[in-house]
Amino acid sequence: MAGCAGDSPNSTVEFDGSYDTQVVHNNGFGLSFLLRNTSQGTYHYDDSYRLERYADGQWLPEHARESTGAAFTLPPGVVRQISPQWGLVISPGRYKFLMSGDVAVEFDELAWDGDIAPVYDYRQGMLDFMTAGKTSENIVLSGEPEASPTGISFSLKNQSRADYGYGNPYELARYEDGRWLAVPYTSENIAWTLPMFTLRAGKRDSFAIEWAWAFGALPPGRYLFLREFNPLEEYFVQSDGEFEKWDNLHNRYPTAEYLMIEFTIV
Repeated sequence: MAGCAGDSPNSTVEFDGSYDTQVVHNNGFGLSFLLRNTSQGTYHYDDSYRLERYADGQWLPEHARESTGAAFTLPPGVVRQISPQWGLVISPGRYKFLMSGDVAVEFDELAWDGDIAPVYDYRQGMLDFMTAGKTSENIVLSGEPEASPTGISFSLKNQSRADYGYGNPYELARYEDGRWLAVPYTSENIAWTLPMFTLRAGKRDSFAIEWAWAFGALPPGRYLFLREFNPLEEYFVQSDGEFEKWDNLHNRYPTAEYLMIEFTIV
C-alpha cells in the first residue's frame, strides 16, 4: 500500500511525505508492517501513535499512545519493520494505524483465534518489498563476501551507536526475469532454532553460513542473502542536545533493519 504523510541521512532535503507500507501480520493486540521511505529526505518519527476504527462512514478514535521522548530516523530508500503492541485486544473491523507525521497503515482485524497468521505469502511478499529498498546503513559489510553453492562467509561492522541483535534465520533469493524469487526449501519441515546473538556498537564480527540443510546446493546464478537485525537500544536527542538511550527491549515499539548481500554462483 502506498501513502503520503507529512539523498543521504545527512541530506538537507526534507521528507516529502511519500512512503510504502506492507502489513506482515496482525494478531488482535498488535500489528507488524514494513515501512519504506520513498522520499528523497529522511523521515523523522517518534514512538507515539493513534489507532482509529472505521464505523458509520467515518474514522473514530480507538486508542492512542503519547511519545516517551524517543526519536528515530528512516533514511531515503531504507525499509524498517515496525511492530507496535497496544496491550489490549481490539474487536474485528477496519482500522488505521497512524504514526507521527501522519504515516498511516490501514488493516482489517479479523476474529482472533490465538494464531498470528501472515496476511500474504510471507517469504515472497517480504522479498518483493525488501528488495525494492536499500540494505541497512548501520550493519554493513567489512570486506568482500565469499560464496559457494552451499554457503557464504562474510564480515560485518556495526557502525551505529546501538548494539544490534540477530538470530539464526535468514532468507535466500534467486534473481530471475527481473525479480528476486525465494529459493525453495528442500523440505516442508524446515525449522529454525531461535537463540539471539549481539553485534556490539562499533564492533566487527565474521560469519560462516552453511545452507545445504535448508536450501541444498545452489545452481549457477545471481543470488541475495537477507538477514534481520534489531537495535537493542536506540539513541534519541533531548532538547539540550544530549544523547540518551532508549531501551528497545522494554518498549512496545520495536523496529527491525535488514542486511542484504548480493552474490553470484558460477
